[in-house]
Amino acid sequence: MVVILCFILLCIFLLFMYFHHRITIEPFTFLDYNQLLANHSDQLFKPSFASNIQPEEEDCYEMCDSKQCLNMQERNKILNSCVKCRSENKCFHKSIIGGNCDDCMEDEVPIDCYDTRHFGCTNPRDFNSYNGVFSYFVMSNSDDVNSLYNKECLFCWDIQNQL
Repeated sequence: MVVILCFILLCIFLLFMYFHHRITIEPFTFLDYNQLLANHSDQLFKPSFASNIQPEEEDCYEMCDSKQCLNMQERNKILNSCVKCRSENKCFHKSIIGGNCDDCMEDEVPIDCYDTRHFGCTNPRDFNSYNGVFSYFVMSNSDDVNSLYNKECLFCWDIQNQL
């Protein structure tokens, strides 16, 4: 009986507060959300590899599939070409065979070569960032019993495709 009476009194009190003070709840907009993220970006969780996992760049052909290693080598070659082009104050244009370096057209904004939407690979220290790095691979545990030492090569573009 006492519990019911307390509940009724609490409801009456809340109704009184609502009508007396006109409690309003402001909607939380997408712009507010973006502003919150921008103001607290240093406090956000950044998924990445554990600090004891180091990206590999050497000995790819000895440890991994040669096609994947060749792909990594070509990606790094294209990224190098893009970075070199940007250092010459020119614009790098994507193509099927990698890209070419030309003079920038009027009002053309040069691409960011390291951007993961262009030629960069996912940063192993911050998977959410578009600021990429050169191609790499890591050795991860494998479920395949035929795999050498139960390890397999995980390339940066595989990580990027799983995000």
